[in-house]
Amino acid sequence: MTEAVKSIATGLYSQQRSIILEKPELFDIKEAKGGDWRYLRVKFRLWPGQTAIIEITFKQRVIDFIKKLYPDCADWMITIAYRVE
Repeated sequence: MTEAVKSIATGLYSQQRSIILEKPELFDIKEAKGGDWRYLRVKFRLWPGQTAIIEITFKQRVIDFIKKLYPDCADWMITIAYRVE
């Protein structure tokens, strides 16, 4: 699954280089403390005000892929957080 998410992220970067300023950065899969699940973090550097490309396009592509493997996957399972650096 990590490779598929990486492919979606880099493909989006290739298509939208004027909005996504650098190649996406993927971090190792982590165990959620106190939970029975794992997560994968992807970091995008975006042009200000262009978050819709992640909230809509990237998220939907990832959900569509995951639902092929896990039909019970829901939109709320993909979380988007913002941080200014």
